[in-house]
Amino acid sequence: MSLKEDRIKSVKKDFVMQAKTAFGDNLRSIILYGSILTENYNPLSSDINLLIILNQADPERIVVLGKYAAKTLQNNNITPTILSYNEFISSADIFPMEYFDIKDLHEVLYGDDVFQGLELSRANLRLQTEDRLRGCINSLRQVLLLSESNPKYIANGVRHTQGLYNAIFRSILRLVGEEKIAYTYRDNLKAVSEYIDFNPQPFKDICRIAKDTPIESVVVDLVLALVNIVDFVDKLNIK
Repeated sequence: MSLKEDRIKSVKKDFVMQAKTAFGDNLRSIILYGSILTENYNPLSSDINLLIILNQADPERIVVLGKYAAKTLQNNNITPTILSYNEFISSADIFPMEYFDIKDLHEVLYGDDVFQGLELSRANLRLQTEDRLRGCINSLRQVLLLSESNPKYIANGVRHTQGLYNAIFRSILRLVGEEKIAYTYRDNLKAVSEYIDFNPQPFKDICRIAKDTPIESVVVDLVLALVNIVDFVDKLNIK
């Protein structure tokens, strides 16, 4: 059994039982989502994402779950999000990127499939996507401003950002009407580049930063590419 399979087994057997013990009848649903359900999962660095839905908010029982499940959470690198059902429904307008992703790819480990029949707004998706893009641009400009052209400082500012860009790419593809969306970074980068005129090379370069990588020019090109992308998203007429 692979480490991935072993962790999934532990989540399904151990954590679900611990959550049921902690929350009792107040537990409505446990949903597995994210890279664990794809070929992109890396047992050395990837989290296991769980969405836990309660009928009513109950912070005291969350403390109890922490005591029951501490080792399971730590040993399997589990990152749970705990919401009441009301919080889940009322958050759909501000987290459409995340909700679209989970709705498209998830596994119900316990209880109701709370995403079944859930209506998500593409207009809200456009707003959050633009917000994320402008945040990325601002962050990269700050890196360039404060770096004093130090390549190590600049490289640290862009490492491990592919996941964020991939989430943005998936959202853009949904906004332009694509129904079948890949989970892989390179496939989504290629797909987005067919709709938007921008230079995709810096998005590839940040995946393989080496000592001889001209990282400052890569980040400059990355900012320019993101400006073109956000301009496209800003002009989308979605209601």
